[in-house]
Amino acid sequence: GKIITSVILIAYMFISGFSPSIFRAGVMGILFLMSGIVYRKNDIWNSGAISLLIILIYNPFLLSSISLLLSFCGAIGIIVFNITIFKLLENIKVKNPKYKFKIKKASRLIHFVKAELSIAISVNIAIIPIYINYFNINK
Repeated sequence: GKIITSVILIAYMFISGFSPSIFRAGVMGILFLMSGIVYRKNDIWNSGAISLLIILIYNPFLLSSISLLLSFCGAIGIIVFNITIFKLLENIKVKNPKYKFKIKKASRLIHFVKAELSIAISVNIAIIPIYINYFNINK
């Protein structure tokens, strides 16, 4: 299963033209899958560093590519900020007793929304400085 998934990832990277952001995600995914095959723990930082090294060996000028910067900074933002932001969102409680039952009924959905929102916030914290720098947003 993991080898077939890795082959599918490589095919997808090929179809998409090996764009830096897809290549980063693909290599990190393949390293994650292969770590399970060789019974090793996957380290997200090493996976990111290996994918960056492969990308820069292929084309060192991609270091100035906006898509590469956004992709890596977004991934780093998720790694660094996601757990903290999710815990902050989990601490938000509804105090009005009128809505307690409705909230309890929809708790799985609320948990899912908080998880997705924490990822979006984490990515944006990491990539906003790049947007400001590259697109001269100075409002």
